[in-house]
Amino acid sequence: EKQLGTAYGVATALQNTGLAFTPLVVGHLQTSAGAGSFGPVMHLFSLLGAIGTAFAVLIYHTNKATLGVLDLPSEQAALGAAKLHEEEALVLAAQTKEIASYL
Repeated sequence: EKQLGTAYGVATALQNTGLAFTPLVVGHLQTSAGAGSFGPVMHLFSLLGAIGTAFAVLIYHTNKATLGVLDLPSEQAALGAAKLHEEEALVLAAQTKEIASYL
């Protein structure tokens, strides 16, 4: 929770950067392609859409792997994350014991 404001600030800064530069890139692509040709512009927006979809799928799978922590309210998410770290620590300890038994 301490870093929530920083996360919002970074997200807002990235969004504003995109909003500032995208029209410039689109204008350049439109000018270089010639009047009436929107092919490069459509390719740009298709690429941005594909990148957005890839990130959405990545976030979805990460959330699923962490037991749906992103779907929970803050307090429950913190407890879920702690539980997940506890389970990982137990697995790591078991693996360490197994390796030590070979030595």
